[in-house]
Amino acid sequence: MWYRNTLDGGVITIPSGLHTFVAGRTGSGKSRLITQLLFNALPDVLRKTTIIYGIDMKDGVELGPWVHWMQDLADDYDKVLPLLNQIDQIRHERNQTLREHGATKVSINTDTPLITLIVDEMAELSGAVGREDRTRQEQCQRLLDRILRLGRSAGITVIGASQDPRKEATPLRDRFPNRIALALNSRTETVMMMGEDAVRDGCAPHTIPTDMPGTGYWHDSLHRRALRFRTVDSLGLEGFE
Repeated sequence: MWYRNTLDGGVITIPSGLHTFVAGRTGSGKSRLITQLLFNALPDVLRKTTIIYGIDMKDGVELGPWVHWMQDLADDYDKVLPLLNQIDQIRHERNQTLREHGATKVSINTDTPLITLIVDEMAELSGAVGREDRTRQEQCQRLLDRILRLGRSAGITVIGASQDPRKEATPLRDRFPNRIALALNSRTETVMMMGEDAVRDGCAPHTIPTDMPGTGYWHDSLHRRALRFRTVDSLGLEGFE
């Protein structure tokens, strides 16, 4: 996927296949960024080399418009658990096949498409008060954790989004090696989200004004660069990679 770099006008290409965590305060443009991501994935969905699943615990408000392009969309616990179980079963079967053939990573094609799971507002999967909801949340967390740990070799990528980057809000935050920060509330949040190295290299999402939704930072750790981007205002053919 790519975003326009507002620092030099170039294009930022973010590596695919990595579990990615997106964080940003209310109004920072998470929905806009996820829309861009989904739009850029459409060619592969149409070629049947990518399958998209979604979890949206806000009654499907954010991901609902994309349900036609998804394999499945879960918007409550009764739907989330079967969906995660289904993906975890695919993970298990694919990894078993890899083991039988002495391979370490699946080849993405129409027979074994890339599976992308988008979890909007991950904080909704933790912090429940009632015993029943807390039990179901724990089940969801265990399944999602296993998918995050063991799914990449099986061609499964998770993209999680949250308003709150704190680990108590998103306990599985550290399972995501790739981070995208939209506008955050403080330097402290920037450090916990992106890390001290990223801050030293120039990542400063806490300085993004409220009137610039869709603007964020990605840290190119290989080249020690902080890349600032802004998602496109409208989607057209230029949005395809």
